[in-house]
Amino acid sequence: MTYTGQAYDRYIKKCTQQEAVRTFIFVAHKLKEIHKKAYAHNDHKQNNISIGVSKVVDIHIIEYSLSTRLGEVLRPSGERSIRLPWYAPELYAAKLSTPASDVYSFGEVIANVGKSVYNPNINDALTVHRMFANKERPADRPTLSVLIKQLRVIAEAADVMCLRGRARFPQHQAG
Repeated sequence: MTYTGQAYDRYIKKCTQQEAVRTFIFVAHKLKEIHKKAYAHNDHKQNNISIGVSKVVDIHIIEYSLSTRLGEVLRPSGERSIRLPWYAPELYAAKLSTPASDVYSFGEVIANVGKSVYNPNINDALTVHRMFANKERPADRPTLSVLIKQLRVIAEAADVMCLRGRARFPQHQAG
């Protein structure tokens, strides 16, 4: 797969807070598409997301070298010695890859991108969602469908706050 669009990190630095929150919804839908094909990405992080913006936001999940079929083990335990924050704990314990593994990683994306959100109410809401997504046990994590519903509520709240003048969002910059 070729790299399409621009790096997600670069886009996030230029977009409004509402746009940043809405990208989470698009990313979650892309992860759901991967899961519908019976795969887990297993390496979902910011630099494995690219975004094309013309008239429509076009999100791409890239770099599938660690993906597995759902229900397969990524690697035998012991092969990974460095604990990376976006890898779900079960991937280190040689347990099965599931959609919950990617939800864990998605929680890290929310945390990292959420740092660029200036409104404390929105940032707090994103922090809570990250905490739920990063539960140690896969069974305790929300599904992507649940996260999408909750992220839509946050996005709508961001829109309302901006319209009422309660939040000052930076304007989207060209380039």
